[in-house]
Amino acid sequence: MAALFVAWVVLPVLLVVGFEASLRYLDVGRSTQFLFKRETPRGAAYSVNMSFYKQFLYVEQDTLGYTPHDVPIPPRAENTYRVIVLGGSAGLGWYFSDFAFTRYLEAMLRDAYPERDVEVISLAWFGMNSHVMRVIASHFPDMQPDLVVVYLGNNEMTGPFGLMSNLGAQELDEDTLDRAIQRHLWLSNLRVLQLLGQGAQNLSYSAVGGMRWGFDAPVTSLDDPRLHRVYRHYEQNLERICEEAAAVGAPVLLGTVLRNERDWKPRNSLPRSAWSQADEATRRETLDAAAASLSAGNFETARNLLESAVAMDPNHAETQYEVARALLAMGDVDAAREAFAAAYHQDSTLDYATPGINDAVRRVATNRAEDGVRLVESQRDLAAISPDGMLGRDLMYDHIHLTREGNYHLARAFAEQVPLLPEAVRPSSAPSGEWLSFDAANDWLGASLEGLLDELEHARRSVDELWPDQDTQWLSEQVQVLTESGHSTLADTRLDGLRRAIEMNPGDFLVRYRFVERALPQPALRSEAIANSAHLVSQHPDYWRSRFAKLEGHLYLGDNETGLGVAREIVQSFPYFPESEFHLARALDSAGHVDEALPIYRRLGKRFPTSDLPSGFEANLLYREGRYQGVARPAERAIEANPGNPQHYAILDSALVALEDSGDRIRQWERLSERYPQHGHAHHYLAEALTAAERNEEAAHARGQAASANPGRYGAQSP
Repeated sequence: MAALFVAWVVLPVLLVVGFEASLRYLDVGRSTQFLFKRETPRGAAYSVNMSFYKQFLYVEQDTLGYTPHDVPIPPRAENTYRVIVLGGSAGLGWYFSDFAFTRYLEAMLRDAYPERDVEVISLAWFGMNSHVMRVIASHFPDMQPDLVVVYLGNNEMTGPFGLMSNLGAQELDEDTLDRAIQRHLWLSNLRVLQLLGQGAQNLSYSAVGGMRWGFDAPVTSLDDPRLHRVYRHYEQNLERICEEAAAVGAPVLLGTVLRNERDWKPRNSLPRSAWSQADEATRRETLDAAAASLSAGNFETARNLLESAVAMDPNHAETQYEVARALLAMGDVDAAREAFAAAYHQDSTLDYATPGINDAVRRVATNRAEDGVRLVESQRDLAAISPDGMLGRDLMYDHIHLTREGNYHLARAFAEQVPLLPEAVRPSSAPSGEWLSFDAANDWLGASLEGLLDELEHARRSVDELWPDQDTQWLSEQVQVLTESGHSTLADTRLDGLRRAIEMNPGDFLVRYRFVERALPQPALRSEAIANSAHLVSQHPDYWRSRFAKLEGHLYLGDNETGLGVAREIVQSFPYFPESEFHLARALDSAGHVDEALPIYRRLGKRFPTSDLPSGFEANLLYREGRYQGVARPAERAIEANPGNPQHYAILDSALVALEDSGDRIRQWERLSERYPQHGHAHHYLAEALTAAERNEEAAHARGQAASANPGRYGAQSP
């Protein structure tokens, strides 16, 4: 029996352990720990590991960007006042994080307490919920916060280990759920599972509680008893976060979570079980007739029709919403508010904070008041400054994400609580004056008309893509008005806005980095950009992007060997960011060390198949070196990773032309045009190849397909 136990249990375990140790030694796979630590002359510095967040996303693959999501936690200086923010995408500041509420909060606190070096570090991320933030809170001893801000609750149903997960769907006590989460953290960090591929990681995640994105039995309203389990777990997680903060002496500001109630249509109305197509047609006809009566000024008729629509099914969220909009148009604000609340109550989408979430926030703030926990009634405060006392598009882009003005007012709600903290834990005895106004805060953060127009257009496209049934006409109208009339206070261009911000807010890393990022490519501004990059390195050495700005300056000046030295320093200081190795390859390439750069590009291309960067740079290097035969493989990998980038098609075609084999060139583009028809690029180059071969009729057909697929780029082409 002992021999069998050794053969079937001990030896396999030893083999797996040995294999895991070998993979870690060879640096295969990725760490999913939350913080990377490195020692500096000023003490321990940390960087947030984005793979920690990605392990909770069911289909997320490891990615390589041009720059990493750089969230450093530098050694704590004596004069620092450090604020840690926990949250999801609304806390992160989607749609444009440069103007997140955390950015406005930092500007306000820096202006109010100029004698302190205020840092606001946002640890919020897309899709994250209290289960994840509770894990992050366990690292407070490393991060040493002076204040913790929590704006969290939109992802409790749909996020990791929430109601739409295997674990969240079960009735588990806190300890059992906590052990399951710890088990997931351990499994996701195993290089063996990572080596087996995404499928194995997804399987392990699913086994311990990954997201299923759907219910076996859907939630029909906010009265569903399963939601109480979510509220209980959420409250327990908030309690644990507050405990972790109290252990390091940091007070906590808990904010209630906002929802767009006035201008966001419910997305999941579940009518009564006996609802038929005829019932739906009648409901629609009744609402349309009510709208027609309302337009004609027949308010009494409209009201009677609306009451008839509600009577058909009082629990139909969309009906309640349309009734509320009509009542608001009629001027009956109180009745409209009740109907909006009813629509909210019956909407079973659940990708927002329900009233039960905000009730839990209030309970924890009350229970933990003696530990320095304060309640921020952000829902109430922002509704109070909204038209008719209801949150809508004046402060929110969609159901949960805020406009710049919404982010400002959310930050203001949190900032106003800071002077009320006990004297021992606030930045100083009193703020220096009035809080920054919205316009002044925008100036501090480098706002510009150019940037605002881009943000509004990005928000419109995103809402149209994600929620096509929602109204985005108001965003288009804002863009049109601003384009035609300009803005009375904002700088016109991003560079002008950033230059103004550097003067007003010289200690802000991001505004100076954004200026360098935009100014470096312009020869007339290059010396100014390089001076600012030197300031970044001296004042913010713990930012990866500070070193990167220095590297880019040398490469733009053609000082490639010095740039290579900087790139080697980046790899030495930040070895855990794969982008460090990518830019080392770029520096080697620029300095002429192509045989050293190539294997790095190839290794990164294999490790990050969803990124076109390493393969695209490899293809360009090979083409410049005249190695035309080798261009096709990396160029096609780059096209597969990013089929919308025309540069990858162009370099491939240039190599095919250089090889002087017209038949092979045509065959390559015929194959790729079948595989990637959607962007028109392959059809365009097929037309070029056919034209060169004097097959003009076929070329005209391919040109037409390119124009049809991408009229903006290829529509004006002549045969």
